[in-house]
Amino acid sequence: IELFNPGTETVALAGWTLTDGNDLHVSLNGPIEAGDFFLLERTDDGSVADIAADQTYAGGMSNNGEALFLVDPTGSEIDSANADGGPWPAGSASSRASMERQAGLSWGTFTGYYGIGNDAEGHAILGTPGAVNSVLFPTPTPTWIPGRVVINELLVRPHYDWEGVG
Repeated sequence: IELFNPGTETVALAGWTLTDGNDLHVSLNGPIEAGDFFLLERTDDGSVADIAADQTYAGGMSNNGEALFLVDPTGSEIDSANADGGPWPAGSASSRASMERQAGLSWGTFTGYYGIGNDAEGHAILGTPGAVNSVLFPTPTPTWIPGRVVINELLVRPHYDWEGVG
């Protein structure tokens, strides 16, 4: 789970909670800097092996969907993901692609571009932990030059490509 602070000031998360309204209740702690991300990893800090978690938590959520609420110390609901508790509106349980906020209340599935991080077994995570969501970037499209066939792309050292994924 990742939180993002779009504000201009640091937010102290002491007293804040993440809950599904049922069996998941995560007491948050620590600061989230302005314009920064706060990464929560389940059970231990190994879910995203090469990016340090800001906090770990116990419990889990259903792959089939449920609600997730962010609640401040006064008990006010600040945000939610899938508030109706039905199937997740995006992401993929089968491929393990993350559900990413696009804008406002809409969600999208990790596009396959701009991913970062590896799991405990060294496999690329299909998401962007600690970074801008892939759904906020345009999908790369081929360069079109009228009336000509052109060399469009060349990967000289495949193991050292721009994403670092080979």
